[in-house]
Amino acid sequence: MANGTPRGNPLRPNDPRALGPYRITARLGRGGMGTVYLADDPQGHPVAVKIINTELADDAAFRARFQREVRSAQRVARFCTAPVIDARLDGEPLFVVTEFVDGPNLAEAVQRDGVMRGATLEGLAVGVASALVAIHNAGVIHRDLKPANVLLSTVGPRVIDFGIARALDTVGDATKTGQLLGTPAYLAPELIAGGEPSPASDIFSWGCLVAYAGEGSAPFDAPTVPAVLYNVAHSEPNLGRLDPALRGLVERALSKDPLQRPSAQDVLNHLVGDTSPDTINRTLAAGFAAPGPAQRPPATGTAWTAPAGTAPQGRPAPVSEQPGTTEVVHASAPEPAGRFAEPPAQAVLPPTHPMPGPQQSWQGPSGGQPTEAWGPRPPEAGPSGPNPALGGPSGPQPPLPGPAAGGRPPGRGGASRRTLLIGGGAVALVLVLVAAAVLVMNPWGPSGPPQNRQSFYADVFEDTDSDWPGSSGYEAGSAASYYGYLDGRYYIREEVDGGVQHVLSPGGGLFPKNLYMEVDAHVEAGPDYAEYGMSCFTMDSDDAELETRYEFLVRVDGQGALIRRVSAAEGTTELATATGVPGLDTTLEASNLLQAACETVDSSVRLRLWVNDEPVLEAVDSEPLPGATDPEGGGTGLLVTRSSGSGDDTIVAFDNYLLCTIEAAE
Repeated sequence: MANGTPRGNPLRPNDPRALGPYRITARLGRGGMGTVYLADDPQGHPVAVKIINTELADDAAFRARFQREVRSAQRVARFCTAPVIDARLDGEPLFVVTEFVDGPNLAEAVQRDGVMRGATLEGLAVGVASALVAIHNAGVIHRDLKPANVLLSTVGPRVIDFGIARALDTVGDATKTGQLLGTPAYLAPELIAGGEPSPASDIFSWGCLVAYAGEGSAPFDAPTVPAVLYNVAHSEPNLGRLDPALRGLVERALSKDPLQRPSAQDVLNHLVGDTSPDTINRTLAAGFAAPGPAQRPPATGTAWTAPAGTAPQGRPAPVSEQPGTTEVVHASAPEPAGRFAEPPAQAVLPPTHPMPGPQQSWQGPSGGQPTEAWGPRPPEAGPSGPNPALGGPSGPQPPLPGPAAGGRPPGRGGASRRTLLIGGGAVALVLVLVAAAVLVMNPWGPSGPPQNRQSFYADVFEDTDSDWPGSSGYEAGSAASYYGYLDGRYYIREEVDGGVQHVLSPGGGLFPKNLYMEVDAHVEAGPDYAEYGMSCFTMDSDDAELETRYEFLVRVDGQGALIRRVSAAEGTTELATATGVPGLDTTLEASNLLQAACETVDSSVRLRLWVNDEPVLEAVDSEPLPGATDPEGGGTGLLVTRSSGSGDDTIVAFDNYLLCTIEAAE
């Protein structure tokens, strides 16, 4: 979304003058998905409003995908982006409202002021890399990183328009082709060949963008689009004038093989140098105002599922067991498409040449992780939930941290106004993301979700081969279909009075002892008393008497929630109950974010439940189930219940499933 100068262009006769509470004041630009306007919110603050083109909004599949993508980007930290503050997801017209970023985009700045050098270029590289860390850690792929989508604000670069293009995948081939050819000079070669976008493809675009800023042209530029595409796929990048301090890193980012590219976190670590958590904590304490209360508006973005990993096989083939009235569905043996111990497109082969400079090893879940020269990379998809806009620096900020001994030399060249725009401000801002285990600011205080989370598994259920049971698909209306993929979601149905339909997520015994999990849940049907939710520390066995798990459940009508301990041998114990669910939206079209933490604390298990970021329940089990103490760890799952009584089957559609390691139990 192009923001830029507040003046914009005059409105045309057919342009709207108001949308809901927003007064339209100027026209900012038009792209493949819609037109962007400058507007004033009810308080008189400038915002950017993108109205989606009518021909796209009329496509039912596009609308459904668009709604999901708008919700996905709420997981992206706001300090390095133009956060979404409002959206119309139904009705006419569809639109998205974002914070207005006052400043030129990178393309305009280079055309006006010339190429960047020294600290200015490094500041840009650091700022955009930090934005990609935040975007990828939220389980989102940008897909269209280019100079026009980087705005140079007074406190650093802001990356915009991440992920929304994914909704175009639902419409016709001509539209998708147009989207592909929109910015060919910044497309990764695997995308030109028809491959799926991944964080690695964003890193390729980052390399192209930094090269553009330092060279004045994209590294694979050519007179025609076919020539550009050929160069991207077959030619070496033109980096002859690029600052030597960045050239080696950019070359790695532009590798034809996505497996050889660094992750966004690797890039950021290399650029900043010092990844000490103590340094970060001191910088945060000195340089940032306390975050204010967070909103949870809709947002745009693309959630993604990592490619198949290389962990050892650990589960039997899918079977169905029914101890009593509970059906347990096991995931399949191969490592799932969603499981990852490393970033997508980087999880199989280590790079040929390890990146020089300081690196930080990440200690993730055990099992099946390739080891590199500097230790395993942190996973790319990360913490979710909205993050507050960080306050600006409270005082003068230090220059870009220098390298450790043996690292790259400092950038050269004099300072300019662009140094103020993207150098000094960006340095302070990105330190929040420098550690290998990314620190997630907690806007909710001690009652909110864990602060330090590192994702290791994500699934948006677009790929029916991601190893959840029911790969043949869920058949709506079929009495024989109880679970499976349908329209980019995972459905679970329970018809038996007093029954529980419990589906285990793929991967089994690789889960950490301190686990955060979340999922979006939409109730398609069910009586008020039905329940749905998640499980953790699950141990399943051919012997039904050995099955155990902890369950987090909310009622369909929002009139209750519970955390319970389930043991086939010992029975079921309710550890905590609530008579209401703060934050739960029970309207017909609502989708609610369920969040839970399962942590081993000394000899006990701490269990916590949130709904839409609102705390609901907390319990402690002083006699942990085996899944919490077993060296291989217990698994996780999704479940739907239907207590005895009249009413329809319980049917719940789940989406955006995310698992994270909690780096330090709270």
